[in-house]
Amino acid sequence: MKNNRSESSVFYQIRKKTGLSQEDLGRLLDVSFTTINRWENGKQAPRLDFKQWKTITILLTGMGIDARDLPDNAFGEIKRLKDKKFQELKPE
Repeated sequence: MKNNRSESSVFYQIRKKTGLSQEDLGRLLDVSFTTINRWENGKQAPRLDFKQWKTITILLTGMGIDARDLPDNAFGEIKRLKDKKFQELKPE
């Protein structure tokens, strides 16, 4: 049976290097293993929130990889902070 997994997927590479299963990475990113599978196979584009991006960055750093060295679209779209949350961060 042919393996359709995109071995160029950043998520697949992270899992391969860290020994994480799709379930494990899904748990860390608070998504289902099905979502991880779809990201890896290119069936769904990731949309990461800040917490997910931070987790990915920590995993990459542990692997000796700087996220800035990866292609801009390696993780799909990074969600922006909602205006309300941004306003809460601004000092009075």
